[in-house]
Order: sequence, then structure tokens, then C-alpha cells
Amino acid sequence: MWGIGSHVRHGKVKWVFWLLWMIGGLYFADRGASFYRQSKALPDSAIHAIADMAPHHAGDRVLIFAPHPDDESLGCAGIIQQARRSGAQVWVVFMTNGDGFRLAVERQFRQSKPTPQQHIQFGELRQREARRAMRLLGLEDWRVTFLGYPDRGLYALWKTNWTPANPLRSYYTETDMNPYRDTLQPGVSYAGQNVLRDVETVLRRTVPTHVYVTHPADDHPDHSATALFVQTALARLRLQGIGFAQHVVLRYYLVHCGDWPQPMGLHTDQPLTPPTAYFHIGLHWKKRQLTVIEQMLKHEAIKAHASQTRMMARFLQSFVRTNELFTEQPVMMALRPKESLFWEEPDEEDLLRELQAPGDFSSGELRCDNGRLHVRLTTRSKPRSGFTYTCSAHVLYPNGNVGIFVLRAKPGKNTDATAVDDEGVLFRFPAVPKGSVVTLHAQSRFAGLPVDKTIGQVVQTPLQ
Repeated sequence: MWGIGSHVRHGKVKWVFWLLWMIGGLYFADRGASFYRQSKALPDSAIHAIADMAPHHAGDRVLIFAPHPDDESLGCAGIIQQARRSGAQVWVVFMTNGDGFRLAVERQFRQSKPTPQQHIQFGELRQREARRAMRLLGLEDWRVTFLGYPDRGLYALWKTNWTPANPLRSYYTETDMNPYRDTLQPGVSYAGQNVLRDVETVLRRTVPTHVYVTHPADDHPDHSATALFVQTALARLRLQGIGFAQHVVLRYYLVHCGDWPQPMGLHTDQPLTPPTAYFHIGLHWKKRQLTVIEQMLKHEAIKAHASQTRMMARFLQSFVRTNELFTEQPVMMALRPKESLFWEEPDEEDLLRELQAPGDFSSGELRCDNGRLHVRLTTRSKPRSGFTYTCSAHVLYPNGNVGIFVLRAKPGKNTDATAVDDEGVLFRFPAVPKGSVVTLHAQSRFAGLPVDKTIGQVVQTPLQ
């Protein structure tokens, strides 16, 4: 018996040793990754190279689009305060209610398998949190609009579920239509066509001079899709000759980009600097300095999203810095005959960057030959088997209708529409009418998993 007990105790000691070894390994791996990320971050001094953004004035009309409740506070809480103080009109639009954050729903209801109805109740909770946050920043309830589209489903609405005949069914709420009463269009079906229409409706009602939206290269699919919908809606209004759309200022804010911002956590004495890969590719960065009071109110607004701070307070607090950051670019660019449009793409900055290189876009080129669009995307290393590349073109025809073309390319499978070589991928879209406006967006995947996506480009094809 003594021998058996000794063996059991020895086994327990060995198990505890291995458990402590694993915990220590994970701890030091995380610390090592943290030091790696911080070593790649821009120094604080880089903020001095970024121009200050002109303040808003009375007469400005500011419209902010947020994919989920809390994004508006992370990216634009300072802007909201400064614009309101100056006498500008401010509105905030939430694309989704954030009802697809499964872990947060589980924690809220203390249930490992929350029901669809509980996901909807969680979406209603996040609406209340958003209104509370906006009141802290000086916005009345009537200045806040919810569209009620599916959390974690906006990119699918952009790419595949475009018409009401093919609506998206939410994995979380198990409905294919908006279940929320406190929204712009209760009961609207989950279709990209409807999202675009609702975004246009809000734009027409508010007649903004300035529009803020998440960056089209944001890592979160809902964030990049929100930018694509807003870009396209503004372009269509411009095509229709709507006055404000000809002069509106479009600005982007970034929320999700790898392990950015660094260092994580509450650092109110440090500036928010762009991700390194985004700083050197020609984006027009601008900063808005925050006062101490603006920082405090921004922090309070973020904390008002209590269901989120319970889950990831350290990440959310990382945006309470001495400034906010934005990029600015035209609503759309004109593509001239026999000329090409070039742009750079940010490189991946994580530890797996070399493994991801065949799917990491580094630059793009667009040209138009006889009405046919040619999109050339280069990758940081030679494309390899296992990677797939997809490019979508949403075409706004001169009559206002929308056509969607999606091309998929794979190494070793060249066609008339696509080609993959040592440099990257070529997409050849069908001819479109002169003067059409095209929104282009591409993605790369490996074994079905997303690797990279391009910055959305909105261009008008040659008029002659």
C-alpha cells in the first residue's frame, strides 16, 4: 500500500510540474510576443510627422458610422466632443447591434449555449449601452440610429447575400431579418442591397459635410464591409448628382489591426501612433489632439459599454491616448484612358508573416482596356498552392443599378478572367459602360482561412 501511495503522490507531483512548466511557457511566450510587437511599433516621436486635423466648426454636419456599439467611442469619442462643443451637428449610425459576440453572451446569461433569443436580448442591451455612451459625449437619443443588420455578417451581405431573394440567416439570432424594434427599418431582410439603401437613406437625411467610418483594411470583416457600403453609397449619390456628396470629406478610423495599438492597456500620457505597416504606404494620416477632459469622457464612454469592457477592457482602454487618428481620401478616383492607378498595401506584421507572404498583398494596379477592368495585385512572395485569391467588383451603372462580379484565382489554374504568376494575381473583369463607378475589394485565403485583404478602391471608369 505504501508503494502504491508513493507512486500516486509521485504522479501528482509530476503532473503539477508539467502544468507549471506549461503555464510558464505560455507566460514567457506571451511576454516574448509582447516585446516583439512593441519592438515593431512606431516610436512616440513618429506622431510629430502626422499633420493636425482642422477642428470642426459651427455649420459642419458630422456623420459617424460604427459597425458595432463601442467602435464609435474607440475611434471618434474625441471628435464627437469637439464637434458638439463647436456647434456642429453630429449623428452616429450603428450598422449592427453586436449580437454575435458569443463569449460575451455566454457570460451575460451565464449559459454555455445561449439561445437565439438571448443573443437578441444581448443586442438590445448593447443598444442601451450605446445610448448611454453617446449621452456622456453630449448626443441626444434622436441623433443615434441603429440599422440592425447581422453582427459578423456584413461582409457576407457585401459579397454573397446581396438581394432579398438570397438573405443571410444569422448564425447567432437564427433570423434572416432585423428583429429589433428600435431601428431604422424593423423587419428588413438581411441583404446587401438593403444595407446600401439604408446607408443612403441616412446620408440623405443628415446631409453631412464630414463622414467618419472604419478603415476598409480593418482586420474585422464587419469593419471593412462597413467602409465598402459607405464608400459605395457616397459614390452612388455623387453619380446621381446629389449636392453634398460632391464635396463631403471622408475620413477613416482604425480599430482592429493585428496586435495594434501597442502597448496595450490604459496609457493616457502616450500618443496613438499608426500601425507601422500603415504608416509608410502613402495614406494621408491626420491626428486630433485630445484634452484631459476629452480623454476622461472618452474613457467613461468606453466603460459605458460594460458588456464589452468585462471581456476586453485592456484592448478597449488602449484607445484612450493623447490623440485620435484618421486617414483621409477622396470618395472616388477618376480612371483616365490608357493610364493606370497604383496603390500600396500594408504588409503583415506578425510572427507568421513569412508563412503568410504568398497571400500578403503588397501593391495594386488598376487599368481599363476597352471598358474591361484589369486588376493586378502583387504579393510579397510567389503565390503557392493552397492559397486562393478572390476579387469582387460592385459596379454602379450610370442608371443607378448595381452589378456584382466576383472572380476567384488559384495558382496553376489560369483562365481568360484570372491569371496567377510569380509576381501575384491578375483579375480581368467584363466590360462595363463608360462612366460607371466600381468598388473593388480582394481577399486571400489559405486552406479556407483568411490571410489578407486589400484597401477598398472606388473608381470611375473613363467617360470616353
